[in-house]
Amino acid sequence: MAIEGTRKQLEQAGIVKKREGDDAEYFSECIGRRSTWQEFMITPMQGVILDMLYGVGEKDNDAIVTVTPKDLLYDKTRVAHILMGKEWYIGHGTTGVFRLIHKETGDVGFNVGWYNRSKYETQKFDDDLRQELLREVDDKEVLSDIRKAIRQMKTEARPWLYTPEEKGHYALNWWGKIERIKEKKGIREENEAMLGTVKNDWEFVKEGYRTFQWKPLYRLKLYSVTCDNRRIATFYTEADANNLLSQLKDNLIQMAYYYDVAEEYYEPHLKPTANPEVFPPWKYVKLHLENQLATMYGKYIRGYITSVSQFADYTKRPLKLLAEVKE
Repeated sequence: MAIEGTRKQLEQAGIVKKREGDDAEYFSECIGRRSTWQEFMITPMQGVILDMLYGVGEKDNDAIVTVTPKDLLYDKTRVAHILMGKEWYIGHGTTGVFRLIHKETGDVGFNVGWYNRSKYETQKFDDDLRQELLREVDDKEVLSDIRKAIRQMKTEARPWLYTPEEKGHYALNWWGKIERIKEKKGIREENEAMLGTVKNDWEFVKEGYRTFQWKPLYRLKLYSVTCDNRRIATFYTEADANNLLSQLKDNLIQMAYYYDVAEEYYEPHLKPTANPEVFPPWKYVKLHLENQLATMYGKYIRGYITSVSQFADYTKRPLKLLAEVKE
């Protein structure tokens, strides 16, 4: 079986260029994962081709940079072709790439089991061996491996390359995603710089690993009217809650075994893009509850009471003031 490994494993083995910083993030995100816990395995040929296409960039004089299989024919792809042989192994840590040579016969070992390893010695893929093997490479076989690697990188699961216009010409399909990564990184840096900012009783905070939001400086006490342990409306003032509760008692049309007013504490949160200067937290919550009351009236309150003069107009004019927050 030919060598396969994660991008990091191929980098540690010296097969592909080691990526650091932003480049490492771009490669990791664009290559993606097979599943939540499993990274994509790539071959030496795939890794070398991706390195080359990333290195030449997206455009040259506003024209999309494309390559043909013949353009990719150079010493690095020839080396990758050599390492596609079944006799090669990737070592752990700094061992690099090696193959096994029989101590007595000098033959190359293929698929050698651990119980036979004592009969073989390790031959590292160093510069001398590289130059020796390069002299024996057939470029037709290298081109065949290049074309196969390209096909493998144009699938639904691995959409890393694409054909812009002319058949047989290929380009890297990562640049759009890289731009989105840069934008997200810029937004994240702006959010980090805003941490601790206080506006209109809202504080800009970070919850968890990456969740930025506006959070009130204080908790708000609310009053919920419940009927048979079901919350049917929530109010900012206790007087409004008691007013609805008295109407429920006076105009009951459905049997209710238990109804009450319960105190709750609430902390509203705004998205990082929201404008906290439109409303302070108490005003935002008050408008939110009034807007929500229209829905609650239609779902619950109307089924319990017959006289709702205080709330009748909510079904006709849903409040739109919250749109000013611009979440």
